[in-house]
Amino acid sequence: RLAALAMRRLLYALLGAAPRAGWLLASASGLSVDWFGVLRVPDLIATHPQLVAPLKLAHKVLVILLVLLLVPHVAAALRHALARRDGIIHRMLPWKPGARP
Repeated sequence: RLAALAMRRLLYALLGAAPRAGWLLASASGLSVDWFGVLRVPDLIATHPQLVAPLKLAHKVLVILLVLLLVPHVAAALRHALARRDGIIHRMLPWKPGARP
């Protein structure tokens, strides 16, 4: 349970940090960020060429960590669903299994 809690918290932290690092990178690079092509979001910082390289590295590292943690997370979810059949997977689903809409 402790490992699942730690993994979940770390995944949520990375899901927040990686896009923010990308947003900071875009702002420092002088690029505009559009929210799904509909809404232009404001820059977080002014254009700052000296910050581009460190922000690019931070964004890349955060995304790699996210992917590296996502793989064992999905594997553990599949193990609970297919091998252990302990019902843990049902807690993750946004709908109730067997319920009708």
